[in-house]
Order: sequence, then structure tokens, then C-alpha cells
Amino acid sequence: RGHQLEVLVTLEQRLEHLRADVGRGLLLLMHHAERGRIHALRDHHPYPRFGPANTVTSLRALLVAGAAGLIGEPHTTTVAWIAVWLGLGATLLDGADGWLARRSGMMSAFGARFDMEVDALLIQVLAILAWRHEKAGAWVLFSGLLRYLFVAAGWVLDWMRRPLSPTTRGKVTCIVQIGGL
Repeated sequence: RGHQLEVLVTLEQRLEHLRADVGRGLLLLMHHAERGRIHALRDHHPYPRFGPANTVTSLRALLVAGAAGLIGEPHTTTVAWIAVWLGLGATLLDGADGWLARRSGMMSAFGARFDMEVDALLIQVLAILAWRHEKAGAWVLFSGLLRYLFVAAGWVLDWMRRPLSPTTRGKVTCIVQIGGL
């Protein structure tokens, strides 16, 4: 009986290490996928350097990937607080990348789109975490899908593919949505 308990404890510890390794692996995979996507899109970036603003946006993407890695973790207070801090860090840095782009004179459609896609992914990840931790019903997943539904609508409706002008209302809506999640 004691031996069986020892085997179960050892198995549980190994599964815990495996889960941590898988989480770290997914985080690393997401980071490299994002870096690869950035390099593939460099042709659309009009400057010889990646620039400080896009570097900050890359850091935000890494924080979002870290939060995404928490989706399958157990519902504990520690996991919830890690998600809060990662989301808060990504949100606070959101203002820094635009400021850096303007200050360095390296504003571009690429940077604006990169920033918007990281925002959309952050909202999606936070919506999933809010639902998984039973802080909101399944309806909250819809808020994370809005950007992707908008893109899908553009496949069908030509007028939905036109570039959007940045507005204060749009920026405030994004911040309120992220803050609420």
C-alpha cells in the first residue's frame, strides 16, 4: 500500500513537470512563430531597422504568449494573478509602442497593424482566461472573437477590407475592453 502511494506521488510529480515543460514549450513556440511572422512581414516595413516601437510590440506579444500559456493551467489564485500581471504589462506597454514610433519617426502601417493584432490576441486570451476561471460566461468569448469576425467579414464584403482610420473612440474602446477582462 505504501509503495502504491509512493508510485502515485512520483507519477503526479512527473505529470506536473511534463505540464510545465509543455507550457514552456508552447510559450517558446508561440514566441518563435511570432518572430517568424515578423521577419516574413519585414518587406512591408519601410525602415531599415525594426525600430524601438516594434520591439516593444514584440515584448507585448511575448507577454500575451505567456498569458496564453496559462489557459490550460489549473484554476488557482497564483495562475489568476500571473494572468493579471501579464495582461497589465502588455496593456501598459501598449501606450509605449505608439509613443516610441512617433518619437523615433518610425511610424508605419506595419507597426500599427502589428500593434492592433497583438491587442486583438490579448483580448482573445484574456476572454478565454476569464471564461475558464469562471469570471464570466461563455458570452465573453465573443468579445475576443470580434477582430477575427471583422477580418472574416472582409473576405465576403469588399468595403470591410478598407483601412480604418485610428480614432480616439477606437483606442478607448480597446483599453476599456482589455481593462474589463
